[in-house]
Amino acid sequence: MKEKQKSEHHEAGSPADDQRNSTTEPSSAANHTEIFDGLRALRPSILKMFARIERITEKVDEAFLGQPFWPNLPPDAPANRRRFKAYIGLHEEAVRLFLRTQELWLLAHGIQIVRGQHPRRGAGRRAKGSRQRHP
Repeated sequence: MKEKQKSEHHEAGSPADDQRNSTTEPSSAANHTEIFDGLRALRPSILKMFARIERITEKVDEAFLGQPFWPNLPPDAPANRRRFKAYIGLHEEAVRLFLRTQELWLLAHGIQIVRGQHPRRGAGRRAKGSRQRHP
């Protein structure tokens, strides 16, 4: 019977990191050098991707003649609504590609993106509804 192997994503330094890369120590300088050398090698491809994304957005503008609306119809006409949604949707896809490529660019330059660790809003402020007591 075949067992499916689950691929898991582990952050560097996590308890499972040593299982994932047992040949080198996770924090060794050689390991970091290998990783950054690999990322540095991607830089030319990432630059090409930025240029490709720019060409994509230019082609979208060409296809729509730079106008998200048909000039002879009111903006709320069904045809204009569809055209606008298509135009914006294609540009949104290009923005998503740009953001993903930007993340790769940052990683290729040794900058790690950490998500989900935003400071709490109002940190250091009094909780809403609580009262300060003066002695």
